[in-house]
Amino acid sequence: MKVSKKMEKGLKQIEEKIERLKQAERELNDLNAPLEVFGSDIEPIRAKLRIPSRVDEVERELSQLKARVAEYKGRTKPELAVDLLEKTFQAGVWKAVDFSIVNQGNAHARGISITFSPEVETRWVKSITELNAGSRDTLRVSLKAKEEGDIPLAVEISYKDMDQREYRDSKSFWLSVKAKPAAEAMFEIPGYTVMEKLGAGGFADVYKAERKDGLVVAIKVPRLTPGQTFEPTGFLKEAELWNKLSHPHIVKVYEYGARPYPWIAMENMDGGSLKSRLGRLRLEESLDIIIKLSQALFYASHLGVIHRDIKPENILFDHANTPKLTDWGLGKVLLEASRSVDGFKGTLAYSAPEQLSISKFGAVDWRTDIYQLGAVLYELITGEWIFAGVDAGATVTNILNEEARAPSELNPSIPKEVDAIALRMLTKRKEDRYQDVSLVIEHLETTLRGIKG
Repeated sequence: MKVSKKMEKGLKQIEEKIERLKQAERELNDLNAPLEVFGSDIEPIRAKLRIPSRVDEVERELSQLKARVAEYKGRTKPELAVDLLEKTFQAGVWKAVDFSIVNQGNAHARGISITFSPEVETRWVKSITELNAGSRDTLRVSLKAKEEGDIPLAVEISYKDMDQREYRDSKSFWLSVKAKPAAEAMFEIPGYTVMEKLGAGGFADVYKAERKDGLVVAIKVPRLTPGQTFEPTGFLKEAELWNKLSHPHIVKVYEYGARPYPWIAMENMDGGSLKSRLGRLRLEESLDIIIKLSQALFYASHLGVIHRDIKPENILFDHANTPKLTDWGLGKVLLEASRSVDGFKGTLAYSAPEQLSISKFGAVDWRTDIYQLGAVLYELITGEWIFAGVDAGATVTNILNEEARAPSELNPSIPKEVDAIALRMLTKRKEDRYQDVSLVIEHLETTLRGIKG
């Protein structure tokens, strides 16, 4: 069949239009316009890409879209700011610190990378790779300054936007680095070299030490006044019990002994305690911590072991930012000493009703741990102690008689599902609480999945 010149011309025009549409499709794909902003503009154009007769319309609308996208990208970009609150260090000693990273821009940041000047050694604990516009997150890094004095620390942060455009910012901090203190001469444990004092609780001191095989540990010893004696039997019995607990969220005990005085060598938790993080955690982070601690309690309770002294000071973090419960059983052995030194600021603030009135609420059991963990959860998400009073006596009265307020009354952003979990953990009567911590885990995990979407 012979094709007329007119038909041949028409077919050629259609082919040209198809090629123009293909080119328009390639340009549309390469535009990389965010769908959440330009989806309503892109879809009508895509719908016309298979209709040759509408090629002029497609090209016109694509040209307009390109201009709008260029304008949008010109005024939207991520902008990251970094800050460091803790700037005091000891020379030659690792210290975990938090860098606050805020995206002050109006676009998503990805591929985040941070480098430090050579004045310090670094060891990553928690990194950040992405950050939404207007969001804040925490970068946790272990730092070790090499020399004492006022040391400059330069921090350079690089990142990209969704179009892979690169950005780079920097900030400098001055670190106050003190000389490493000598270990107390009186403190000696055979087979260990004491490196420094890490801290003190209401009844014990904690030291960082290195075992002869190179393992770095934390050693805890009871605090004794000059001339004071200490009966080690109960201490060692509890240490033996703790030593049998093996769980990812329980601080590991390596060794313990009674000579020259009672001591326990345990896992060195260089990430600090939960107390230092109060008020700085997002709801999702708080719930995740409580879930992990609940898993530790589930494990221990089914071995017949209960903690009885759960509080932020007894929740520690390792270099990988893993939360772990410490002081298993020691709280019971030295409970009175803890109260006499710390008052309600320590153990009392998190005490369950049955710990204060056996006659009214019955004996302490595994549900006491559920209550105490609920008190920690309450403080994490509201920023306030549950039942806090003006003094120890008022706190006891509140614990025994007052009903807990819903966390959302103090922090309206808290979901009602979290309210229900916290209030059930904090009921006065043990019989009204969760009867097994596995239910706490199940409800928290379900709620956390819902929050994350």
